[in-house]
Amino acid sequence: MHGLVSPDCDCLILLLMTDHAMTSLPLFWPMLGFMVAAAFTPGPNNIMLAASGANFGFRRTIPHMLGVAGGIIGLMLLVGLGLGVLFETFPLVRQVLRVGALSFILYLAWRIATSGRSTDAKGRGRPMNFIEAASFQLINPKGIVMAISVTTTFISPDANFTAQFIVLLAAFTVITFAAVTTWAGFGLIIGRLIQTDRRQRLFNITMAVLLVASILPVAADMLTP
Repeated sequence: MHGLVSPDCDCLILLLMTDHAMTSLPLFWPMLGFMVAAAFTPGPNNIMLAASGANFGFRRTIPHMLGVAGGIIGLMLLVGLGLGVLFETFPLVRQVLRVGALSFILYLAWRIATSGRSTDAKGRGRPMNFIEAASFQLINPKGIVMAISVTTTFISPDANFTAQFIVLLAAFTVITFAAVTTWAGFGLIIGRLIQTDRRQRLFNITMAVLLVASILPVAADMLTP
């Protein structure tokens, strides 16, 4: 006996959902392209997920992945409730958060650079847990800029804000889960190629350098008068 829902019906439902999303959010496709580009390009989260996948494996990285996704969703909700307006009204709050973020990312880079092999009892380091990864999103410069940008750019003032925001949040959630899974999986593949201590150290140092490099534009922006 075949399922109650045929493949043709599945396609129709998907088409109707997409059509509803485009009706609720006029700039749906441009927004989707922006989200994919922002979520999949290298940044603090993706670099740390790749390093974690390589050092600790995919399964032990799952709490980190869920924390990133949950934290970004929470950040999006905060932006929808007015976090962006708060930053515009009180620029000092944003600057304090950025300084804290840069300091924390430097610490994470040091942790990655000095972490040992997960199979080595004396190896230092451990994967980030859910709370750590979720909390980091509240000070992650790339995440904050992305959340504010996508909300202010693609939500039209001429349409219902709530309906648009729900579509935006749903799309952001799906894309975020796809991105974190991809980068952790990429790290797992790399981990199989760096089975020696020397290769592991070289990989970790490279990831640490890339992590620091990912925040240089933010640091430069803060130093610009």
